[in-house]
Amino acid sequence: MPTPAERLRKQAEEEWAARLAGIFSDQYDDLVDEIGPQDRPTNPPSTWWDEWGVTIAAFVGLSLFELTQLSAELQISQVGVAVNWDGVLAAAQDWTNGYSFGLVRDLNATSQQALQGLLNNYYAGRTDYDTLLSMLESRFGPTRAASIAATEVP
Repeated sequence: MPTPAERLRKQAEEEWAARLAGIFSDQYDDLVDEIGPQDRPTNPPSTWWDEWGVTIAAFVGLSLFELTQLSAELQISQVGVAVNWDGVLAAAQDWTNGYSFGLVRDLNATSQQALQGLLNNYYAGRTDYDTLLSMLESRFGPTRAASIAATEVP
């Protein structure tokens, strides 16, 4: 009989595999659209590869973060250590105010300030994830918004 921790881990692994499969499926569909008809295919531009590289790297980075968080939460629950989650949130807000957005390429100063404001509102609890994503999409487009959200929001 699996322990609760083993069940949680199995569930997390299944969700991760499904999310990764979804990314690769989206990438495949986008590639098919990008290369054109079978009788006259074209190579996708390097920017296409760059965007998908960022998306996949962001997913892997976020996955490592989530795994670390899950492991920490499991250890906290087993040991019984108290965590000040308000302090963690405050530290996340402070981090967004000074972060340079190094994983988000080619941001001009105006876009960086706008992104910083959006993330600050998110971490302050004034904006939920879906609203944040919608606002990112209106500013950066759906593909780039998804990449930004994946790299900048745990």
